[in-house]
Amino acid sequence: MSVKFQGILTVDVATIPQVDIPTDMQLIDQLHITLLSSEFSKETRKAFKKAWKNIKGNLPEFPAVTFGPAYVADSGKKRSLVCNVIEQNIVRQWVVKCLALADIQADPYYRVYHVSVANPTGGKFDSVPDPWNYRA
Repeated sequence: MSVKFQGILTVDVATIPQVDIPTDMQLIDQLHITLLSSEFSKETRKAFKKAWKNIKGNLPEFPAVTFGPAYVADSGKKRSLVCNVIEQNIVRQWVVKCLALADIQADPYYRVYHVSVANPTGGKFDSVPDPWNYRA
């Protein structure tokens, strides 16, 4: 799995979870798990961005993950077909280790790691950003 930082920290998902995609949705063009996003303070994201070039070669290997059953998230503005990562604590510990490499002490205890598999447009930016709050 490829870890990237482009304003947010993500890891590409190589294997698509086996799900039935609703007829009004399309497969998302770039499946990924968001690991670090806007839920962190601007200062934390700035510090991580500054440290990224020095730590990206020293990141621990991203753990193998599996996905739970698919569900639809509907925020009223966006709809997504989502699968939560089963190994939440393992991914959370990995994120905390990466933050520590950047001398950042933070714990994303409130984030539910997931992959958005489909949405009405198939665009990665058109998914519900925090689907665990909008489970239909």
